[in-house]
Amino acid sequence: IKQILKNMNQIKKISNQSSGNIILSERIASELNGNSQIFDLVDMAIAFHKNGMLEEASLIYEKILIKDPGHTDAMNLLGLIALQKKEYPQAIDLINKAILASTDNNVFEFHANLGCALHQEGLLDESIASFDLAISLSPSTALYYTKRGLAQLEKKYFDSAINSFDQAIKLNPQD
Repeated sequence: IKQILKNMNQIKKISNQSSGNIILSERIASELNGNSQIFDLVDMAIAFHKNGMLEEASLIYEKILIKDPGHTDAMNLLGLIALQKKEYPQAIDLINKAILASTDNNVFEFHANLGCALHQEGLLDESIASFDLAISLSPSTALYYTKRGLAQLEKKYFDSAINSFDQAIKLNPQD
């Protein structure tokens, strides 16, 4: 956590400088060409991602996947970037790969992310199924019920949507 915060502070400083893009590009190139440990690259990529620097984060996630093709977090996070860029088929593909590559196929965040990508692509039944799986793996996450309810509402599954929203409210009454 300390390293991520440190990276985020460095990124903010760099991006606020007039020559920030050059310095940032040089730092990324240095990290990618060097022998950085994967966990250092993950920290850096997440810091860029959280700061909305999607291209920089993508480059690093891709480098991680070159070093470790089975790195499921990098696949999933690269899929999230595709989702943020509204590249829904690519997002679905990457997140599905992360799910298939995970050792137990039970990473609830991945299934929820897939549900979001499927929803955006208009694949509502598949989206609902992904949220069902995420909920079965993490039944106390109110957001998953809300997202499932939105897909159910769009499909006009009104009774199911009401049940999903009711469960979300039970878990998080302030929402």
